Amino acid sequence: MNSTELLAEIRRLHLGPATTLLSTDDTNLLAHADAVLEAEIVPALIDLDEGYFVAEVRLPLTSRAVRIPGPAFNGQIYTLFWRSGADAPRQEMRLIQRAELDDEGRSDGLPRAFYFQGNSIRIVGDPQGLIDIAFPFRPGKLVTEDSWRTITNIDTTDPDAPIVTLDQTVPSDWSTSTRFDIQSRLPGHEVLYWELSASAVAANQITFTSEISGTAFGRTPVEVGDVIVLTGKAAYPAIPEPLHSILAQGAAARIATTQSDGDAFQLMKSEFARNLRMALENLDRRYEGRVIVVNRASRFRRHGFYRWRGGEF
Repeated sequence: MNSTELLAEIRRLHLGPATTLLSTDDTNLLAHADAVLEAEIVPALIDLDEGYFVAEVRLPLTSRAVRIPGPAFNGQIYTLFWRSGADAPRQEMRLIQRAELDDEGRSDGLPRAFYFQGNSIRIVGDPQGLIDIAFPFRPGKLVTEDSWRTITNIDTTDPDAPIVTLDQTVPSDWSTSTRFDIQSRLPGHEVLYWELSASAVAANQITFTSEISGTAFGRTPVEVGDVIVLTGKAAYPAIPEPLHSILAQGAAARIATTQSDGDAFQLMKSEFARNLRMALENLDRRYEGRVIVVNRASRFRRHGFYRWRGGEF
């Protein structure tokens, strides 16, 4: 369901005073849904380790300091690989602690290890080649229907300057100085492209300054029916469809707490927790064939959120 449908579901499920809820504007209701997503649903889906929210980027390694991708949930990454060229074999880089830096001397100078410093990945070795970063993508903040547009046509005559036609005139705050995300219309509603810049934004058309056909590493082709939002926003909850109504339950329960309705909150919170648990059990096995288990235990599972979600330190 999109944000409009989610709002209707939240209002339908709310057990508190109807007059109070009706007087709450849509932006505030969606903020409650965002809070439930960030605190409850997204961490639970990530912990399933079934590939939900995984995004990838490939960057030229021109410096020993590489910024963690902006959309990375809690500044985490899953894996970091180095390769000497686009078609060269990839090599997984090791996470080390700063205390180990003196033990990491390499005669060839190739990048083989890294550590975290602030919001950056610090590379041990000489900057060269390419790095592939996989990370959990942070869902955008839900916005009302007047803040997103649906793609009705894509002109890729110039693949590096595609022109998309929209179902309506662009919102007044969209311009060439803003950045855009494109969200899939299909179940899961993942972000296909993010932080896109535009050379022209007028009437019901946008001309982007880079391809949107899926040729870039880690990207999926944009199609008619997908939606455009400002970067960091979302038209749909970017979670599996079975969780949409459960998200509405969680938002309705959270709203009950703001209205000092303890009985309604306890009832709705327990129902939300039970339904979320049951849904996660169904989502925990995306592949029904034979699975080869590799021991890459997650520190996240045992100790809570860590910035590194790959193998052990």
